[in-house]
Formats: sequence, C-alpha cells, structure tokens
Amino acid sequence: MTGASLVGLGANVAQVSVPVTYRYHIHLRDEWQMETAGARVIVHAPAIRAALPPAIHTDEMKRFSIRGWARLSPTELAAELERQITPRLSALAEDPRRLQLVRLWLEREHQRGASGFNQIQVKFADETALPPAPTLKLL
Repeated sequence: MTGASLVGLGANVAQVSVPVTYRYHIHLRDEWQMETAGARVIVHAPAIRAALPPAIHTDEMKRFSIRGWARLSPTELAAELERQITPRLSALAEDPRRLQLVRLWLEREHQRGASGFNQIQVKFADETALPPAPTLKLL
C-alpha cells in the first residue's frame, strides 16, 4: 500500500465550570488543650476539616462543547463531567495546600484582649510540630 493518508476526524470537547463555596470547621466538642510557656499560651486545637460536599452554585453553571467532524454528540461527555463535579471539588476542599490557606486566614483573624500573655500559638491536630512563629502577638 503506497501513498496512504489519514483523515482527521476531530475530537469532541466538553467543559463544565461552576462557582463553588468551600466551608471549613473545627469540631468544638473535640479535645482542646492549652498550656503556658512564659508569656505564651499554646493551644492544641482539633484538626481543621472541610465541610463536605462543597456548596456548588448550579445556577451559575456554564457548559461548553464542540462536536468533532463525524463524531457523535458530546452530550454524554458533558454529563460525565457534571457527575465528577462533587467528588472533584470535595478532593480539592481537603487538599493540604487549601487547608494551609485556611490556617493562615485564621491566624490573621485576631482578637486583642488584655491578659498576662502577649503571644498565642495554635497547633492543629494534623500538624506535626508547633509553628515556628507565634500565631498571634498581642500588643
């Protein structure tokens, strides 16, 4: 066979995008421990947990698809993407990098009060060591 050529049939493409709100919580009923070290209070808090499933804003969902030449409709491909939204977003909610961002946000949300302490450090249950710097320095 000589001079054979392939004909490109294109490909089906499907995209689904949806806004999501992630929520996190700390179980207040779980064990909390506090200790003092000089002018520092060290709080051993329960782990931060993702509230699952994430809140998906389906009213703002957007779908996009392209049908390749001589291909069936990409409808089933788009439907499969929609079935994967909740499991995928749940995995993202529990990603350690995202949890670290939540911890950083919590550290920046501080309340000041008068006490004999001028530093507070918080160690969450899933952290292996106390953070190197105080979580909060009181002025």
